[in-house]
Amino acid sequence: MLPKPLDPRPYFAGLPDPRRETRNKLHKLHDILMIVLCAVLSGVEDWVGMADFAEEKEAWWCPSVYVMSLIIQCRERMLDGIQGIQQ
Repeated sequence: MLPKPLDPRPYFAGLPDPRRETRNKLHKLHDILMIVLCAVLSGVEDWVGMADFAEEKEAWWCPSVYVMSLIIQCRERMLDGIQGIQQ
């Protein structure tokens, strides 16, 4: 019998977010902590590597952001097509 995987998110739930309240806060604190945890467990050893890891795995760790980027790309292609027809 395989052991049940540990979900680390409950351990992060009570942590206060030390960042200032601004409009450019792009990610939730628990998302950042999960990215860092996964990156370190994958062998990443520095902040640049963690940023690269986060970008490479964006579709995996944040599907809503990935889906939104696909919607925006699709919209841009449609607008380009409409502009091409109108010319």
